[in-house]
Amino acid sequence: MYKYGDYAGYINSLKYKQLYALCRLAECRDDKCCDRFKNGCNLSSNNLYTSTDIYGKPITITTNTCITYIEPQLDVMDKPRIYNLEGNSSISNGTTKTIVNNIDITNNVFVQINCVNASGEGGFVIYNKRYKSYLFGIKGEPFELLWNQSLNAWTVLKYSNIFKE
Repeated sequence: MYKYGDYAGYINSLKYKQLYALCRLAECRDDKCCDRFKNGCNLSSNNLYTSTDIYGKPITITTNTCITYIEPQLDVMDKPRIYNLEGNSSISNGTTKTIVNNIDITNNVFVQINCVNASGEGGFVIYNKRYKSYLFGIKGEPFELLWNQSLNAWTVLKYSNIFKE
């Protein structure tokens, strides 16, 4: 069972799970189900309350779940949160990933997603340009991605803020 920092995080989680399940049902009405659900991405979600593990290393967001929620910490709130997103050739083509920021963005607090693989490629591709980082702009913002194996990068489907090289 997942732990939620507050009631709003729990409600957001339920809302996104239900919307995603409805989309899946609508797309998979025939026997031939949509590829993104066959590619090992399940409808469960995970919640991240810190940006480092117990050893102080940055947490890597994986593609084991379709949705990842970045939740506020219960004790320390004014600290930047920087995550690494998995981005390598082992990801199946067409895999989707949605990252939802549930943290209030202020001058001292920002949430950044980095994506670079071992070969130095990876990242986010939008308008034929490759970026290595994305900064969230507001609380509740979804960042939707689709893995493109030929580009060896995440193609950006939906965003609201800025990218960094």
